[in-house]
Amino acid sequence: GVKFAGSSHSTIYSASKRALEGFAMSLSRQGAAKGILSNVIRVGVTDTRIHRVPGKVMEARKEMIPLKRMASPDEIAGATMFLLGPDAAFITGAIIPVSGGE
Repeated sequence: GVKFAGSSHSTIYSASKRALEGFAMSLSRQGAAKGILSNVIRVGVTDTRIHRVPGKVMEARKEMIPLKRMASPDEIAGATMFLLGPDAAFITGAIIPVSGGE
């Protein structure tokens, strides 16, 4: 069968991803007193060259995403720009999923 990140077959990947989120949460608490914001963008499968695999593997992967498509790089950039902008000045310790519902 097809195996993807987040499945029981990728425990190391999943554990490292969650560890980075925990690290960012710790940073947000430490940096807050100095006005430093720390957030995480949890990126889903994004339409980049590495994910442009023809055939059944990519189609099966897209079917697992609730929105049934990959994110565009611009969608990831948009979330990043929001967090860098003035409207996010009171956001710290957030994990923002830009993942199509994964």
